[in-house]
Amino acid sequence: MATTAIRNTEAVIPARENRGESKFRSIYHAIAQDEMIIETGVPTELSLPGEARIASGWLQEGRMATTTHIGPYDRLTEAYEALYTWIQAHGEESAGSPWESYANDAGSVSAAALRTIVTWPIK
Repeated sequence: MATTAIRNTEAVIPARENRGESKFRSIYHAIAQDEMIIETGVPTELSLPGEARIASGWLQEGRMATTTHIGPYDRLTEAYEALYTWIQAHGEESAGSPWESYANDAGSVSAAALRTIVTWPIK
């Protein structure tokens, strides 16, 4: 899959106590066979000025459906499919693009122990 559009962001969210999550977030706006449109950011305590391909922004607030995927990144689609199925089964509707938060990374644990929190805004 060729990534043809990537928008870099600095996600500006209030400082929070460390809940075991890394500071990196990825928001998936569109995924197709030959294109991905994603935003990647890190939380900061202050709003930072944007420049060129970097923009300041906020993660959406409100009601969320969430799940934690444990395992390799290449199986994350299973978490998205399960979460989408849950949303539909409970009569909920999507209210925006889902995002991932990484509790650890491949440089510190095995692929089987990777923990990724998938969050999907709902109405």
